[in-house]
Amino acid sequence: MARAHETIDITIRRSNTLTPRELDEIWEVTDRYVETERDVYEEKLRALPEVGLWRTRSGVLVGLVSLDVYRVVWEGRRSLIFFTSSVVIDERFRGRNLVLRTGVRAYLREKLKRPWEPAYWFFDTF
Repeated sequence: MARAHETIDITIRRSNTLTPRELDEIWEVTDRYVETERDVYEEKLRALPEVGLWRTRSGVLVGLVSLDVYRVVWEGRRSLIFFTSSVVIDERFRGRNLVLRTGVRAYLREKLKRPWEPAYWFFDTF
């Protein structure tokens, strides 16, 4: 059983690489907090190319976030867009800035490629 004071490790993965076991773990956390059918949730989860997984050092999944990073051109100016959605966090681990910490990792990864591009972060729920 996970303890709320445990260190959380963050990994960002391609959504299409999630294993059946990981999808079971994701559903175990999600089903406690979201009223939806599993197949509907998994379809939404896979709609975005990446997922941030939050695990305790003991390996227990305590939450996740779907994310997408892409570039757009608007009014002749190219911008970087970060989009996060489908956030689920075990209530014992809320308040630890997991979405922010995951987003900052993606932000740094992308800004190192093109530091001059303006960036915007959009959040969504379900």
